[in-house]
Amino acid sequence: MKYTDRETAGFADMRICILSPMAHVEPAWVRSTVNMVAYSWAHGLPIFEMGHVHRQVVHWGRNELARQALESNGPAGPYTHFLWLDTDHVFEPYLAAFLARHMVNRPEIDAVSALYYARESKHLPVAYVKDDNPSKYSHYPIIEVPEALCEVDAVGFGAILTKRELFDKVEYP
Repeated sequence: MKYTDRETAGFADMRICILSPMAHVEPAWVRSTVNMVAYSWAHGLPIFEMGHVHRQVVHWGRNELARQALESNGPAGPYTHFLWLDTDHVFEPYLAAFLARHMVNRPEIDAVSALYYARESKHLPVAYVKDDNPSKYSHYPIIEVPEALCEVDAVGFGAILTKRELFDKVEYP
C-alpha cells in the first residue's frame, strides 16, 4: 500500500498506544499484532506501547485501559491515539496505517473502525445505524456495507482507532 507525503507526515504526528482487554491470547493475534507494529513503523506510523488488562469483565477492562493510557506518556510525549484491539481477531499488517490514513485525510474524524463481523448466528457486521425508533439506545446492524468509509451510529471496539481527545472529554469511566 502506498501512502502520500501528506499521509506519512500526518503519521509522524501520531503517537499510538494499543489497548487490549485480554480474556485469552491466541498466537495468531500475537503474530497479527507484531506484524502490524512492524509494518506501521516501516511506513512512518509510530506505535509506542501496548496496554492490556487480563481476565476482567470487558467493559471494566476497557475503562481501566483508557485510564492507564490517559495517565501514561510514551517516549515522545502523551499518546495522541488509542488503537483498541480485541484478542480474538486477526488482521492484516496494514490495519493501523489504513485506519490512521483516514484520520490524516479527514481530521474531523474522531474514531475509525475496521469492519468485522459478529460471531453469532447471522454473522452481521459490528457496525450499527439508528432506526426511526424513539429509543436513543436502539441500533441495528448495517446490512448493506458500502465499499468505502461510511458514517455509522455505533461500532464495537474490536478494531478501532480513536483520538485521545474523546477520552479527555468524558469523566472516568
